[in-house]
Amino acid sequence: MNWGIYICIFLPLFIVIMQNMQRKRVSAASKIRKGINTVMFETAKKFIGHKCVVRSIDNNVEWGIVKEVTENSVIMDCNGKAHAVNLEYITCIQENDKKPSILKQFFGME
Repeated sequence: MNWGIYICIFLPLFIVIMQNMQRKRVSAASKIRKGINTVMFETAKKFIGHKCVVRSIDNNVEWGIVKEVTENSVIMDCNGKAHAVNLEYITCIQENDKKPSILKQFFGME
């Protein structure tokens, strides 16, 4: 039996099916992201002027005063320096007057 013929027939079909599934996943993820973005936008606006801890998807922690919230980012004043954090990557915003310790920053300990 010649497997080369079967591979030549079914491999392109398999590739097209996988690309179509990938497009559907990306489309669904972008729709979900847009919904989260509007919710986080409204939530972040409530913290303008407060000292906050902002956590992102990759566990980065920014601590400072929330100065401005735009459609795509949160602009914070961190020790006199401006930082912009993308709203799509923010997972948590907490009001906190005290700067978190190193252990809290790296391990998420409360």
